[in-house]
Amino acid sequence: MGTELALGVATAAAAAVFLCAGLGKLAVPGPAARAIAELLEFGPRPAGVLVRATGVLEAATGVALVVPATRPVGVPAAGVLGAGFILLGVVARMQRVSASCGCFGSAQGHPFGLRNAVYGAALLAVAVVDTLVPYPAHPAQPALPLALTAAGCVCLSAWLHRALIISVLGPRARPSTPEGVGA
Repeated sequence: MGTELALGVATAAAAAVFLCAGLGKLAVPGPAARAIAELLEFGPRPAGVLVRATGVLEAATGVALVVPATRPVGVPAAGVLGAGFILLGVVARMQRVSASCGCFGSAQGHPFGLRNAVYGAALLAVAVVDTLVPYPAHPAQPALPLALTAAGCVCLSAWLHRALIISVLGPRARPSTPEGVGA
């Protein structure tokens, strides 16, 4: 049961990453499209189409990983995406791409490079282990992978948008006059 739980947690974490990354690319494709255009020397339109297609594939893979009926498709898709991120990261590092990778729809952040390759290796590792370790067709607790993925999405989204959360929840500016009306 320990191996099954560990694999379930790792797969749910990968699913959360794929879901957040895919939805981020679909919501805000511009940053990733700029990085892809710089990396592959594409025009902005083909790069945007590629980013949106990748976003759909990532989101679908995230869902496929946690639905037992679609796991046989989701696991290889996760491996292919992980390998692709490794390749993009290494090539981008060699070409010294300067544009932010646009991961999760963010315009800020690190450029394509070794960080993407490391994340890709982690996602590929989850897919390989998922392939090698038998996963029961009907887990004892079928809601657990979905709950873990949902929790992972919430945590990852909170981390990615922590500056916004802090600005909303942080201390408010004090009024500048005793009456409570700002000057």
